[in-house]
Amino acid sequence: MSKLEDSKTEPSKVLSVVIPCFNEARNIRDCLVSLKDNEIDFDTVEFLLVDGDSTDETVATALSVEGLSVRCVRNQERIKPVGLNIGIREALGEFIMRIDAHCTYAPGYIDKIVAALKAEKADNVGGVQLARAHGDEFFAEAIATTVSHPLGMGNAMHRMDLLSSPTYVDTVFCGCYRRDVFEKVGFFNERLIRTQDREFNQRLLDGGGLILLLPDVHAYYRPRTRLWDHTRWTYNGSFWLSYAAKFTNVKMVRLRNFIPAAFVLYLVALVLSGIVEVSPIVRLISFLPLIVYGGLLGFFAIRQSIARRRLRLALTFPMIVIATHLSYGVGSILGWIKRHV
Repeated sequence: MSKLEDSKTEPSKVLSVVIPCFNEARNIRDCLVSLKDNEIDFDTVEFLLVDGDSTDETVATALSVEGLSVRCVRNQERIKPVGLNIGIREALGEFIMRIDAHCTYAPGYIDKIVAALKAEKADNVGGVQLARAHGDEFFAEAIATTVSHPLGMGNAMHRMDLLSSPTYVDTVFCGCYRRDVFEKVGFFNERLIRTQDREFNQRLLDGGGLILLLPDVHAYYRPRTRLWDHTRWTYNGSFWLSYAAKFTNVKMVRLRNFIPAAFVLYLVALVLSGIVEVSPIVRLISFLPLIVYGGLLGFFAIRQSIARRRLRLALTFPMIVIATHLSYGVGSILGWIKRHV
């Protein structure tokens, strides 16, 4: 992976906001408009839209947002890490912030992150990614709840509003980097269709860098609203996290990533155990994890339905959590298998 010295640009802005995208006409205006609610001098900020030859009105919509200097560059390969690297090479900023077009951003998002990068001992600073239901499809709110809940996402702190003070973590949502990080660590791994940010951040940590999570800085993500789309997204993420070792020696997998795969293997073993003759006590013990799992699902489903005043969450939340765990676990297992064949 090449270094930033390969680029001919020199910092002439405080911040470059890099937005890799493809066919985001529905989201890009809301994304950019939400970023305008900051006190930063926008004359010192550039917005780089790295567009993968969109076939909709993404570029025209982005350029129509008043008050922001949006510069469009082309990503012919339509691969996210390629787009990120194009944006980084083109960037004129002292700091380089990655933005997801699927999100809107709370007031002060840019201000707080840039201030922390200037004041704190950190190489990458990011906020918390909170999911907000988009649309009123049957599973929409349950999906949004699951991807922001510990039962669905484990201890991924950048997805949950649980911390009360800035904390050093292993990864953050999108993030904002000091420019010299790319000179030290290199660029994003273009062979990783998914998990490229995890891999990059782990390289940063392995090199002695620090990643800071600001709990009072929020991005609002629009998750999938249909069950199939959500499970496919979850499956692809876990598949690539396991499969990534074919393209990098960086160790990204955490304990939380093994748990869904272990759950799937447990269920398979439970089914197979029905073929084998065992004592009633052994059979009861073998079902205990499933009983505990069901109890946790029921408890949190009722709790969420009461807290959000949505009765149907008592039914849909457990369904989405189960689908999330199974698709993630299967993806992890198949990614590991493909990596070794």
